[in-house]
Amino acid sequence: MAIPPAAEHTSVRELARLYRGFIIDIFGVLHDGVVLNPAVLTTLTALRAHGARVCLLSNSPRRAASITLHLSDMGLYRNLYDGLVSSGELVYAAMSGAVHLDGMPAGGRYLHAGPSELCGLLEGLPYQPASSPAEADFILATGDVAHDAGWISIALARNVPMICANPDLDVIIAGRRLACAGSLARRYEEQGGHVHRVGKPGVEAFVAALQVLDLPRAQVIMIGDSLATDIAGANSAGLASALVLSGVHRDQIDLHRSAARNELHDLFEAHAAAPDYLLEQFSWDQGFQPIA
Repeated sequence: MAIPPAAEHTSVRELARLYRGFIIDIFGVLHDGVVLNPAVLTTLTALRAHGARVCLLSNSPRRAASITLHLSDMGLYRNLYDGLVSSGELVYAAMSGAVHLDGMPAGGRYLHAGPSELCGLLEGLPYQPASSPAEADFILATGDVAHDAGWISIALARNVPMICANPDLDVIIAGRRLACAGSLARRYEEQGGHVHRVGKPGVEAFVAALQVLDLPRAQVIMIGDSLATDIAGANSAGLASALVLSGVHRDQIDLHRSAARNELHDLFEAHAAAPDYLLEQFSWDQGFQPIA
């Protein structure tokens, strides 16, 4: 994956002169799972004052209303963005029949795999939790589980399909890197299981965000911290993108090292994805480094 030509523009302020719509990742860009990142409120406020439309796009396996409430508790209020799309909301919409996603499994019983606090994603829909993989029509993965989970071999033997409600492999929460449902899905798939991922980098996530913005693709940019999901998805959707280096890749790239260009090239090659811009963090005035 070739590194794009050097970017001429050096801040989110300058990006706002180029684009009318912003699709913005949440984890790693706006907050670390516990507190808002520096300059987030001032940057979003400035974007809104500039007339930009903003859609937040997350691979969280939670409903959009739950994420909105969590952001409000952090001080990021609803007036700072036009809409919010989450992988959890997309799963709910698909399973309710509100939207069509190819490949979603049939059947009414599911085995939840993930933290207990995420078990209610399908609450209100005509699906029942199964007590074992022997009774499940599909697996609903909202998080990672122990590698030796006994249910996996049973589910594989029965060819039980998996819905991955968070395609991220990992996330950094308050400085600690934690595995996500994407890691479980990858292991399940490597052992022969069938996985249907919902969320970034899937095009359906970006289509939903574009519907919120109601703007032509050429006027929209994706800002995220993950090459595997945010940037790869933007590339597939035909959108410009900016990679925030203070997120999930923060330990892999240091633009101040002389080897930074080679590191970038290797990272882009590994993910088969490349952004148009690099930002040190999500900030209105602080410049991002050009890819040179």
